Amino acid sequence: MEKSIQEFFDDKRPIDKENLKGWAALICGIESKKLEQPIGTKYTNVIEVLNLIHDHYPNFFPHLVQILDRLKIDPHSQRSGKWKKRVSDFYEGKYNGDPILQPHAKSKRLLEYIYF
Repeated sequence: MEKSIQEFFDDKRPIDKENLKGWAALICGIESKKLEQPIGTKYTNVIEVLNLIHDHYPNFFPHLVQILDRLKIDPHSQRSGKWKKRVSDFYEGKYNGDPILQPHAKSKRLLEYIYF
């Protein structure tokens, strides 16, 4: 994954291990929601995969919500529990009571390349 990301950005600098884990979790979350089947993690349901990203990879959470919204695979009417509150907070500009972290511009470009 690191090599592919480096090639896409034409940047050979090493990518921090936590960022690679965040990218992997993000892709697993998006694909889990698309397939309505958890993939790539130990979790047994899709919402747990999405909550994993919220809890452990806050820099990737904005990407997750925005991509799910653009793909139209997380309709408001189907959200419940913690996930519903977390997405509502996101649209109010909050993450655990703090301002939302702004996604990295290059990350957004890569996700648009993959999903659109």
